[in-house]
Amino acid sequence: MPNNLSYLYKNILPSLGLRDLPTDKQEQMLLKIGDIIFKRVLIRAIDSMSEAAKIEYEKLLKTKDADAGAALDFFRAKLPNFDQLVADEVAGFKKEAAEIMAQVKPATA
Repeated sequence: MPNNLSYLYKNILPSLGLRDLPTDKQEQMLLKIGDIIFKRVLIRAIDSMSEAAKIEYEKLLKTKDADAGAALDFFRAKLPNFDQLVADEVAGFKKEAAEIMAQVKPATA
């Protein structure tokens, strides 16, 4: 399993009761969860930026070096509270997903 998914593996799968899935299914879920969280962070980060920073971010996206890592580096440089924003989105996702799983589990039990 890629290292960048280890945080999600340790912190989200157990809270959602997904550790019993086969490894390949866990990895698929982690990729989907990571994508959802990244999109949530992206929306909040862009909403938090000044117009000048948004223009600068648009320019970054047009470069060949534009990838998720470059975006994260950009947001960390422009938003002093970026790591807290990420933590908030991870916590929010966990809470929402746990609520959904709590509703689904009794129906499937």
